[in-house]
Amino acid sequence: MKRVEGRQVAKANNGSRMKIVTVGMVLIGLIATTAVGSASAGQYLVQGVGNIKCTEFTGDSDENGAAYKEDQQWIVGFITGYNNALVTSSMDSNIGKGTDFDATMKLVYNYCTQYPDDELTDAAHGLMGYFKKGGS
Repeated sequence: MKRVEGRQVAKANNGSRMKIVTVGMVLIGLIATTAVGSASAGQYLVQGVGNIKCTEFTGDSDENGAAYKEDQQWIVGFITGYNNALVTSSMDSNIGKGTDFDATMKLVYNYCTQYPDDELTDAAHGLMGYFKKGGS
């Protein structure tokens, strides 16, 4: 093996390169199938602070520090991602339009106060349901 810009690179003959490419393609196919299977079952990966419990969100809110700012940005990103997914599906989406930032955070806070054992993701979905029903 030789090192190229900090990476290890294996020298291989054409036969083993073909095996590596074939194995790589099979792995990519398996990963893609798994991702599609999960999506069709109504599941998706939640990353970032979307996994925190609502009790943590309300505690962060009461302290109004850096953690709360991170929580807020995750929620705003969720709304943006939701709107983007609908636009990508050839649908216009302005979920949350007409609701200011502080009012949006208050809605999430109220949800989390009512459902303290839920995760922030659940609160974001509740927010989307509220907006889709015409709430603002």
